[in-house]
Amino acid sequence: MIRGDTILIFQKPELYFFPHLKGIVFSPFGVPERSFRYLVYKVLYILKLPGCSIFWGEWKKHLKEAEQVIIFDYGYQAGMETYIKKVNPSCKVYLYFWNIINEKQKNHKLFTDKNAIYSTDKGCCEAYHLKYNHIFYTRDYYKPYSGMFPNHLFFLGMDKGRAQYIHALKGILERSGLVCDIRVVTKSKDSGYRRKYSDILINTPLQYSEYCEELERNGILLDINQKGQTALTMRVLESIYFSKKLITNNQDIVHYDFYHENNIFILPRNLSELSPEAIRAFLNQPFLPYSENILENYDFELEKTVFWCSWEMSVGGIKMEDLQKNKKDDLCNMTTRQAILDFGMTFPDVYIDKPFRDDNWVLLRFKMNKKAFAWTYERNGIMCVNVKVEREWRDLWRSTYEAVIPGYHQNKEHWNTIILNGTVPDDVVKRMIAESYDLVQGKAGQKVRRSRRKYDTERL
Repeated sequence: MIRGDTILIFQKPELYFFPHLKGIVFSPFGVPERSFRYLVYKVLYILKLPGCSIFWGEWKKHLKEAEQVIIFDYGYQAGMETYIKKVNPSCKVYLYFWNIINEKQKNHKLFTDKNAIYSTDKGCCEAYHLKYNHIFYTRDYYKPYSGMFPNHLFFLGMDKGRAQYIHALKGILERSGLVCDIRVVTKSKDSGYRRKYSDILINTPLQYSEYCEELERNGILLDINQKGQTALTMRVLESIYFSKKLITNNQDIVHYDFYHENNIFILPRNLSELSPEAIRAFLNQPFLPYSENILENYDFELEKTVFWCSWEMSVGGIKMEDLQKNKKDDLCNMTTRQAILDFGMTFPDVYIDKPFRDDNWVLLRFKMNKKAFAWTYERNGIMCVNVKVEREWRDLWRSTYEAVIPGYHQNKEHWNTIILNGTVPDDVVKRMIAESYDLVQGKAGQKVRRSRRKYDTERL
């Protein structure tokens, strides 16, 4: 269920999967963009005159209940964050770039809180000193792997100077035995250009519901990034949630936790190096369904918690630098990754897993269902562990220990992060890990959970 604690401001809420987030996603404006009232607004905005907020959208009515507002790059209007803070001073406001930043864009310069600007593109983060957060999707669209149409490939996207490349690629893919349905939306009026690429150019895109129907009739999606773009596109997440194979030119995709060569084929930088044989070999590899952890990690309900957890600014009301100064390794033994792993391995049917290409993340999983009950990682020089928690205990741990906070990069309703700075006693850390172990077992751990809850209630 989508809760009203988050507001999304997106330029066109009718696009993509956003209709499924109805009630929390809004247009920036309350007037049609092709209207006299909008022209009046633009005059006020350009001249920096008062009264601009009068023309903003329905999202204004929900600000008092919101915990955070995420403004997408093309939905941002200068002054929005100031207005939001006046209405609800405790509300967090973020600017979120889904698109690569070009020289003409100024939103990252206009937004006043420089520590609250995120981008999905790592190159932009480095160039403009922004924070990174990948694109998200919604599990409402999830389809299990069907195995149908294994040689049918689909692409629909705007031209953006890619038609020539895509046209050349199409020829190679077809020689590999693929049936290609490639549609490039163009606004070009150049008749010669249109004739040259007439087999792929179209004038208007599909509605997203129609687009999704086409996805289901194809077994492979094509993903072509723009020049200089490293961010994940919507097509990548569609391939995950629709359980499709993917062919992409995004070289950076190998660094993501979902990457597997069976499911994703990375095009060489030079098309002259691409052979039909390589494509055929990829097609012959069995598709490996994406794990529950991957589906959870890129879902909106989890993704929005990343904005809540702004580690660089504060953690549970404590500055990270203060935690580092107060770190007391001699107070507790449960302050290292090895100590956590050693304790976790004392439980039955447990194994250690490193599912990501980033070795910083090491997990403890229950063998029977492969669910993780402890996620260990280092953040800003301090070891942390994420543990699953029951609701009646969740807030008690957080209120009792400042180093126990809502789960970093996980659903904060069901997960806590323990900052292993030595301020949480050993037996409490072990208690929380043990409870997490019980919870991920499902029905098999209910009896143990009940007995442990009774014991700890009496002890506390």
